[in-house]
Formats: sequence, C-alpha cells, structure tokens
Amino acid sequence: MTTAALDCLDKFSIGELRTLARPAPTVQLVLGAVMLLLGEAQDWATAKKTMQGTGKFLNRLVSVNPASLTAR
Repeated sequence: MTTAALDCLDKFSIGELRTLARPAPTVQLVLGAVMLLLGEAQDWATAKKTMQGTGKFLNRLVSVNPASLTAR
C-alpha cells in the first residue's frame, strides 16, 4: 500500500478514532474499505476491535500489497 497516505496516521490518532461511539458515515465508509483490504468484516465493531493493537494495525496497513488485491 502507498505509505505516503499512511504517513499522517499515528497511534494517537487511531486511538482517538477508536473512542468514537458512533463515527460519521464517511468515517464508517472509509474504515469499511480498510477492513475489506485487511480481509475483516466491514462493520464498526470489527474496525474498533482491529484497531485495538494500534501498532499492529498500522503494520497491517503498510503491509498490504496492492498487486495482490483482486476484485470481488
């Protein structure tokens, strides 16, 4: 995955995002797409759970290989 897009993310920001009880629809849409890339369920509860290990979450995002992605 392009790391330039991930450079603006840090552990604090992800932790802050996780504290949202009900994020805006656009946030949910983006996180749904992220969960799809990571092979996880595309719901807010799963996103929050996945983001619990912020360092691991960031590493998973950086490790996504765009060449390995296929259309569903």
